Amino acid sequence: MSLSLIRPVFHSMVKETRQLYRVLAIESSCDDSSVALLDYDENTGMANIISHLKSTLNSSLVGGIIPTEALLHHQQTMPLLIDRMMQIPQFNDCPLDLIAVTRGPGMVGPLSVGLNLAKGLSLGLSTSVLGVHHMLGHLLIPRMSSSDTSNQINFPFISLLASGGHTMLVLSKDVLNHEILIDTIDIAIGDSLDKCGRELGIKANMIAKEMEIMASQRRNKVHSVINLPNPLSMAHNKNKLSFSFASYITSLKNQIKDTLIHGTNRRDSLLLNQIAYDIQESHFDHLIYKIKQWVQKNIHLYDTEPSQMGLQFIASGGVSSNKRLRYRLENELKPYFKSFHYPEQNDLCTDNAVMIGWAAIELVKHFKIKEGCTIYNSLDILPLRKWDLTDLVNISRWNKQK
Repeated sequence: MSLSLIRPVFHSMVKETRQLYRVLAIESSCDDSSVALLDYDENTGMANIISHLKSTLNSSLVGGIIPTEALLHHQQTMPLLIDRMMQIPQFNDCPLDLIAVTRGPGMVGPLSVGLNLAKGLSLGLSTSVLGVHHMLGHLLIPRMSSSDTSNQINFPFISLLASGGHTMLVLSKDVLNHEILIDTIDIAIGDSLDKCGRELGIKANMIAKEMEIMASQRRNKVHSVINLPNPLSMAHNKNKLSFSFASYITSLKNQIKDTLIHGTNRRDSLLLNQIAYDIQESHFDHLIYKIKQWVQKNIHLYDTEPSQMGLQFIASGGVSSNKRLRYRLENELKPYFKSFHYPEQNDLCTDNAVMIGWAAIELVKHFKIKEGCTIYNSLDILPLRKWDLTDLVNISRWNKQK
């Protein structure tokens, strides 16, 4: 027997007596439990973060995220975060209009915790639920911080999504239409940086961030003892428009056996800082090399110089908070793009509920303007381990109400 639970309980985007559209957002796709409360003012196009709470699983001692531990972390922390959120004075000063929750892609167990919590809140608070694509949140979050400036991010734009789980170059034509220009054929850049960092003996929850600090402390006079390759740059595969990072960890392991693992060099901070710098630079070399390659292969699409086309460049995801990466993107890709944009705060680069809430606002706004309707999901939606960013509408199963 098929059972479809539909709760078309929502408020209009703009009311005569109330100008704000309020969203409670939930993110639990990996190891970050996060909830956020946002108010959106349609008259100004600006969103205000009323509260943003987050708890991250500490996996520094186990060398990676264990799915069962992540599941238990969400089960333990998510109810507490929601309880804290509901205790803030602003929570009850006006009703919720929508509950936005990450539906995928991600780990099914953690996703289920957030999704089931959203369904329960929907029943208890008589508020509709909207399932949101995790990567859409990363794509759109820089637009939230640009909405109150003269330098707004407008469609179409190019995005580099660089995190522990994804590395892709995306052309976004509007809120619903995204084309993946370059994707990784193996692992993500953040995953590769973390694995390389562990080989250097870094024990931390955010290994790539610690490696960034080490790299920034290098001394120019110290010579590196490693030479990492630029993947997919040899004659037989240099024209392949893909990212690839799996070879870095293999190459690093082979090269540091006799320099860091043995002897006293492992405690040589100057040498370690230099190696951290070289690891970081080699990853960024590859990113920029492939982005340039895409531009050069598609130069025929430009009627004029690429920078005159007005395409804006966005970098988002956890790795995008790296200051050195931002510097190199802006300097080396400057001829090809009009301007460069990032999430306003570093904590909006990593996984967070604010980006899920903002993506939901953008989706609701899009359907209100284009089709004159409001969208929501039935309560029978399930988490999605995989979810193609290029097929948002068909998989989302959004219900519409005029």
